[in-house]
Amino acid sequence: MDFNQLIARVKNILLTPKTEWSVIAAEPATVADIYKNYVIWLAAIGPVAAFIGQAAFGISIPFVGTYRPGVGTLILPLILTYAVNLGMVYLLALIIDALAPTFGGEKNFLQALKTSAYGYTAAFVAGIFGIVPALAILGLAGLYSIYLLYVGLPVTMRNPSEKSVGYLVTVGLIGLVLSIVLLALVGSITAAGMRSGLAASNPVTTPSFEANPDSALGRIAAMGARMEAQGAKIEAANAVAEAARARGDNAGAAAASAQAASAALAAMAGGNAGARALPPDELKPYLPESLAGMQRSSFNSSRNAAMGMEVSTVTGRYGEGDRLLEVEIVDMAGAPNFLALAGMAGMEMENESDTQVEKSYRRDGNWMHETWQRDGSSSEVQMSVGDRFMVKLSGTGVDIETLKQSMGEIDLARLASVAKG
Repeated sequence: MDFNQLIARVKNILLTPKTEWSVIAAEPATVADIYKNYVIWLAAIGPVAAFIGQAAFGISIPFVGTYRPGVGTLILPLILTYAVNLGMVYLLALIIDALAPTFGGEKNFLQALKTSAYGYTAAFVAGIFGIVPALAILGLAGLYSIYLLYVGLPVTMRNPSEKSVGYLVTVGLIGLVLSIVLLALVGSITAAGMRSGLAASNPVTTPSFEANPDSALGRIAAMGARMEAQGAKIEAANAVAEAARARGDNAGAAAASAQAASAALAAMAGGNAGARALPPDELKPYLPESLAGMQRSSFNSSRNAAMGMEVSTVTGRYGEGDRLLEVEIVDMAGAPNFLALAGMAGMEMENESDTQVEKSYRRDGNWMHETWQRDGSSSEVQMSVGDRFMVKLSGTGVDIETLKQSMGEIDLARLASVAKG
C-alpha cells in the first residue's frame, strides 16, 4: 500500500476535482483495488476518530452531564459504523449504475464504484473532526462531497452535463434514505449497550525508511503490511462477489463482499487471525474480592464478536454506603490497534479547572487517563495494558489517590504477560 499515492489522490480530488475525475475515469482498476487502496482507509477515519474522541472526552448528554463509556461499549458502534461506511460506498455505486440510462449515461459498475468511492472523499475526511467532540459540527464540510459527485458523474458515467443535477438529486435522495435506515439500525443495536453502561455508571515516489514500530507512523506502516498480506484474501473474495453478480446471485455477492470487508477490518484492527478474547470466566479472577476496603457486591460479564473480532468484558461493583467503586476490564484481543491508536491520540494531555482535573499520559509504555473532582466526590482512572486490555476504575465518594492505589491491587503484571502471549 502506497500511502503517498493515497494522500495525493485525496488532495487532488478535493482541490482539483475537474482534472482528477478525468484521471480517475481513465485509469484501470478493479473493485478490490478501489477498496483495498482507498475506501477501507478513508472509511475508517470517522469511526476511529469518534471512538478516540468519545474515549478521551466522553459523550455530552444534555441536562445530564458527560458520560464516559468504557472501551467495550464503544467498540461495537465503531465496527458497525465502519461496516456501514464500506457498505454505503457499494450500495451507492449500485444506485448510480442502475440510474445511469435514465439520465442519458452509460451503465458501468466499475465507473459507478469509482464515482461513489472518490465522491465520498470529503465526507470521509471530514470525519476526523469527531476526534474532538466540540469540533464535530465542522463535519458539515463533508457536504463538499455533493459537489464532487456533481462534477464526477458526467465524466465517469458519461451522462449529459445538463442532466447531472437531476441525476445527483435522485442518487442523493435514495442514498440518504439508505444511510438513515442503516445508521438507525446501528443506533438500535448499540443503544441497549449504552443504556446498560449508563446504568452501571450511574508523481509520487515512496521514501525508504524504517519507522519505530511503537510510534504512530510505525503502527500505520504495520497496518499497511497486514493489509498487503490480506490482499490475496480480499482479491479472492471480491472475485467471488463479481462472479456472483454476473450470474445474478445478489445474496452470494453480498456475502463475498462482507467476507472481503471482514478481512480488511481484521487487518486494520491488528489482531492475529482467529485471535480469541479470554472467556469471561478467565477474566473474572482479575477482579479482587475487595477494593479500597469495600467488598465486591455484584459482577457482570459479556463476550461479543463481530466481523471476526472478539471483545470480552467483566465488570465488578464494590459498595459501602455513599462510597461506590466500579472496575471494568476489557479484552480487545481481536483489535489491539484500536486501543493503541486511542492511546497515542490521548497521550500528554492535561486540563484543569477550579473543580476538575483531567490528564492523559503514558507510563511504562501504557496509556493512562485520569479525571477527578477536586472535592473528592468522583474520580476515574483508565489504563491500557499491553495494547490488549483496558482497565477502568470509576469511583463515587472515592478520591483519585485511593482509586490509583486500588488499581495497584489488580494483577496488572499477569494481564501484561497474557497480552504478550
